[in-house]
Amino acid sequence: MCRLQKKHLRSPSNFIQDYSDYIRQLHGELSGVANLIWNEEELAQLVLSALRSNDFNTVHPEGVTQLSVDENALRTWCLHKLFPSSVAIPMDDVDVVGLLLLSI
Repeated sequence: MCRLQKKHLRSPSNFIQDYSDYIRQLHGELSGVANLIWNEEELAQLVLSALRSNDFNTVHPEGVTQLSVDENALRTWCLHKLFPSSVAIPMDDVDVVGLLLLSI
């Protein structure tokens, strides 16, 4: 279990700064399991989003300002929700650019 403070949920820059080692470790672990299309900073933003929404019960309150992160639930979220619902789209494809322009 990893611990964080509620202030980290409000400030992405604080979260990335204080938990960069954990994100780097998570990125390395997930790279061995799946082909990641995100760098560490993008993964940190996605993880912060999951923690904020408490998706897959990733966060458990411990007192007024402290939270504990269930690392297994976070890995499960990455493997079962984040990866299957993510698609890498090449931006040099004419059809993709046409669809983007049409949607604006």
